[in-house]
Amino acid sequence: MSVGRVRHRHGHGEAGRPHRGRRGFLAGVVLMAGSFLVYPAYPVLVLWPATDRARVEITLVGAVLSWAVFTVGLYLAGRRGWVWLRRRWKSHGPRPMPPPPSVTP
Repeated sequence: MSVGRVRHRHGHGEAGRPHRGRRGFLAGVVLMAGSFLVYPAYPVLVLWPATDRARVEITLVGAVLSWAVFTVGLYLAGRRGWVWLRRRWKSHGPRPMPPPPSVTP
């Protein structure tokens, strides 16, 4: 029996790979959430005083950078972080309406 760091199997990587820890989880969740900040910036590009080509290039760079940051965050936080973030995101959305009562003639 070994003494020291507990090793976990996460379904990816080699067996016995140590967990990335709480800092990796939090950094990953922050990166995933931060990657969505590019979307509110897209309307600003409509008013940006630049050529059409520059606007398209800036938009594409923003989209690629957003996905890259999200991917790094997903790697750091893992599936657990993605599920945690998704639950928080959906809990702040509109609540589903109950079905209307059935009317029988």
